[in-house]
Amino acid sequence: MQKLIIPALMATTLAACGSSSSDSSNPLPPHATLPTAIQGALEKVEGTNLYVNGAKIPTAKNVQVEIDDQRAALSDLKPGMVLDIDTNGFEAVEVDYDTLLKGPVSEASAAALVVAGQTVMSQQASEFKTGDYVAVSGHYQADAIQASFIEGTTDDGFVEVEGQMTNLDTNAKLFNLGQLTVNYGNAYVEDRLSNGAWVEVEGTLNKLSLTAREVELEQAPGFDEDDSVELEGTITWINDDQSLMTLNQQWQVAIDSQTQFDDGENRSQLAVGQLVEVDGLWQADNSRIRATEIDIEGLDQGDTDHNHPNQFQVEGYANIENGSLTINGIELVLTPNTQFEDGLNETTLNGEFLQLEGYQQGDQFLVMEVESDLPEMTIELEGPVSANPVALWGYSASDNSLDSCAGQWVDLECHYDIATKGLSACQLDR
Repeated sequence: MQKLIIPALMATTLAACGSSSSDSSNPLPPHATLPTAIQGALEKVEGTNLYVNGAKIPTAKNVQVEIDDQRAALSDLKPGMVLDIDTNGFEAVEVDYDTLLKGPVSEASAAALVVAGQTVMSQQASEFKTGDYVAVSGHYQADAIQASFIEGTTDDGFVEVEGQMTNLDTNAKLFNLGQLTVNYGNAYVEDRLSNGAWVEVEGTLNKLSLTAREVELEQAPGFDEDDSVELEGTITWINDDQSLMTLNQQWQVAIDSQTQFDDGENRSQLAVGQLVEVDGLWQADNSRIRATEIDIEGLDQGDTDHNHPNQFQVEGYANIENGSLTINGIELVLTPNTQFEDGLNETTLNGEFLQLEGYQQGDQFLVMEVESDLPEMTIELEGPVSANPVALWGYSASDNSLDSCAGQWVDLECHYDIATKGLSACQLDR
């Protein structure tokens, strides 16, 4: 992306306009040339410079480098590793790399591996075989990982898996990471767990059961308001009007009329599965990035339709009971990434008519956005139509217009009877 940088000399000249004399004792500070935080795959290390997201990043003389929480050198970093970089505006002062997945290969093909129950797509897949122990870096793409880096490593008897937690059972001390069932009954857990949270788990593996010895909850970034942020990632969800999207199942990005797009692109071209680079400013109150510039880099490698999560939209009256949100008796999961609009929060939802959007992960519906709404004679619904009884989000159709959609995931526009809360005249929303 092209960065708009005002040279320090120009800024100084402008500041002096209209003044008969300059105050050389108080020169303006130089303008920062780098974002506060950068995340992306390493392209190369050249001397003391890193190349990430197509940009050259100088490093400070005393730069701190860590690989999996261990001190390291710049020369230990390898192309494809996804790095988290903190800068002082001019050079990198901290560089951190954390392995996304580490474990044994249980299945191998020319294009993909299965590692600790997780599908890993990579052009390097053919270099490994069943039984190899590997470390992986990259991004989650719905139910799989698109790897940017894989290397063989030593089998120390433990696996490491990062991902989005679902089906949390605090009584049985179980949750899911993709296909894995994680038992954390005897693990060290540093914080309160919740569905949709991003966690890093270390433990021992037995087929698709992982006995955890440590569960680490990913904390919200410690950025200040309006800190500049740059990251590259895959769109894992985007709302209906392309004003909010999720990158890598972790970052919420707001898009508005001020967001600029590279190469004549526009927000209508954004779609799940695309690889994008985002520059933006951190909004602390919402724990999200307000995008100032987006570069659509194309579909992520190996992207196919079946890898896209099922996005949903539902409107209806919310019911909150024992901390669970339901509409028409169907549970929807509020997550740490859920964005509340229109002044709403978790304590104000009960009894309100809402519009919820999100995506399905496993067998749970994870809510990414909550908006206030009013019941109208037309309702838009996207989701799975049950077969017995035939219904969409608990709504049945009086004229059988849902019958042909039974067992399908659909995006429909229906007539809504406000009095009976029933549907009719349902048709595909085009």
